[in-house]
Formats: sequence, C-alpha cells, structure tokens
Amino acid sequence: MVAFLCASAIASARNKNGEYTQAALSFIENMQTPINCTGVEYSVVDMGCGGGFAAHFQLAASEWLRFAKAVNFSKPVLILGHIRGYSDGAECNSVKSDWSCFFEPMSACQETLLATGKRSSISPYHTIDEQVIPPAFEHLGLAFWWGIVQTYMFRMRPEIKAHVMYEASKMDHGKGFPFDVPIAGVHVRHGDKASDGFRAHSLEAEMSAIRKSPECVGSVASSKACFSSSIPLPVEGSNDTSSSSNYSSNVVSRDAKDDTQLRIFVASDDANVLAAAEKMGHLVDTAGISQSTAGAGMFTTLVAHPEKGYNASLEIIADIYYLSRCSTLIGISASQVFRMAVGISNATGVLNYSVAMDHNQLPRIRQMSKKYGLPLPEVFELP
Repeated sequence: MVAFLCASAIASARNKNGEYTQAALSFIENMQTPINCTGVEYSVVDMGCGGGFAAHFQLAASEWLRFAKAVNFSKPVLILGHIRGYSDGAECNSVKSDWSCFFEPMSACQETLLATGKRSSISPYHTIDEQVIPPAFEHLGLAFWWGIVQTYMFRMRPEIKAHVMYEASKMDHGKGFPFDVPIAGVHVRHGDKASDGFRAHSLEAEMSAIRKSPECVGSVASSKACFSSSIPLPVEGSNDTSSSSNYSSNVVSRDAKDDTQLRIFVASDDANVLAAAEKMGHLVDTAGISQSTAGAGMFTTLVAHPEKGYNASLEIIADIYYLSRCSTLIGISASQVFRMAVGISNATGVLNYSVAMDHNQLPRIRQMSKKYGLPLPEVFELP
C-alpha cells in the first residue's frame, strides 16, 4: 500500500520528520483497511470539488481529514468521484471516471466496504486545526500531518508510476532524475495565475532564490558557484519579469558543470521556461498539454476537451512527484501544485528549504484558503 515511498527514499530523509513517515502512513493504512472489512461502517468524501487538479486533490484531502477526525481515526473514510476535466476521458472509463484512474483507492478493501458495509451519515469535524492530528503525531505539527495525508492519497497506480519513472529515466540525456542526492526544484507558474491577479515570477528570479538555500550555501566551496547558469540574474531592487525573450542563449552545458554543484529540476507551464532551463543543462520534464493552455487555462481547456484530460493529468502528476523529491523548493504559494509538492517533500523527510516568491501575498492566500476550508500550514521563506 505504501510502495510509493521506496526504502531508499525514506533512508535518505534529511529532516527530523523523515523517521516518522512510515509510521504515519501505516497508521492511515490500518485505519482505512481493517483486518476484516465485511460489514464495516465507513464514510465517503467527494473528490469532485472543482478547480484544477491540485485543487481537487487538496480539497478532498481537507474533507478526508475532517471526516477522519469525526470518527476519531477509527473507521475507513473513502474518497470517490471524478477529477472534473482530468479523469473524464475514455482512458478512465473502466473506473467510471473515478480519481482511482490515477491513484490507489483509499482502502485496499474498498469494493468490499461498498458492497457490504454501512455508509455513515456523520458530520465532519468543523475545521482543520491541530486537533485533526492523531495523538501519536501531535508533536510533529499540522504541516507534517497535512503532508502525510496528501502523500497517502498520492500513491500512484502501477501503470501511472511506471510512466512517471520512465519519464524520469529520460532526463539528463538518459542519466535520469537524481532521486538520491540533494536537488533544488523550481516551479515557474505563469499561465492562468496572471489572470487570477497574481504577479508572475521569472525563471531568473526563482533561480536567484536558490542561492539562499542552506544546501546551496553549504554544498560547495565558497569560491565556487552553487549552480551553473549564464542567464543574467536580477540584482536586488530590480524589476521582476515573466518574459522569456530575455533568456540568454549563451549557456553553460551540463558537461561543463562541476559535478559537486547542486542539481536543479525546473517544472513550468511555460514552454519557453523549459527550453531555457534545458539549454542551461538543468533537468526538465517533457513539454506537453500544460504548456499549450496558458491563454484559456488548463481547467477551462479540459472541461471543453475531456479527451486531453488523461495526458494532462500524467504531466501534472509527474511534475508534482519530481518536485516532491526535491530538498530545496522554489515556487509560489498561490499554486496548489507547488504547495502539494512542499507538503509531500516535508512529510517524507526530504525537504530542507522552501521559498514562496509571492511571500507578500500569503495573507491573501490564507484568506482564500480559509474560505474553502483548506489548511496552509507550510513554512515558506522569503525570496
């Protein structure tokens, strides 16, 4: 059930929470899958809450937590329903467009529960606060437990994980994604975030923020750069820009890099950002649907064209997974894709440092999250 967290990933955990990861995931597994599932009482949370892929995911995670608390973590709480626009294609017909098209069900005996059990009509706990943490994990805080719930939900189906790992193996000219070393993940979200009223942040600015990471400061001798990049990074006080037209083509190839330097993975919905990052020798995922929907927005596009939903979901799942394996993370807190990655990386003991480029927008984002019952317990540093 928890094969998503391979032994090597847990063994390489670098923060204080890592040693509790397996225990926390096993706690949820035992709650969700009783020894005898026949006739057991259970509750159901609806996955189809609307919004983008990560919004669906986090809203369902929030509801699951509230129901789990209401039953004192003693009875299974299932999550059923489609991810609107993302699991509505023909590839998901076999599960009637359910979110389990991509992820394992919340219980290994879900079919038995639905066939023989009794669905409870209890009311969920009223909010997400420290009270939703089981006593055994209270000392680790809400950020850890919130990340654990998302980690449990993010257990990919075998065929989905195989795809994600295949894509990872193609990175870095076939050398693959370096899962076992410190790596910085940069999530450059442009696209629909500008239409939401949030300022776009450039690749240059986000790369510059990496330099404050403890991994960057302590990874190499002071006489060397933390990472190779020939793009002109902004100086303090300069105006940020999301334009890709100013990216330098005079880049340093991967072969010219010092192997002691911090590796960098760049995920973005902007094809120009990915092209620039790849030229600099950084790790990037394959461009696809995500980079072609910036004008209309991903959710709007997929509602109109559900046939694109499956491949779009694979792209988003892959980006979240790779980012969640990064120990330094740079992005915007307005993006729930980024927040998911931060939460999972933190819960699995990988995360050392995370930066929100939109740190000054956190009060607004907290207010929006509170409106929809979403927790925002992650700690973000200033860029």
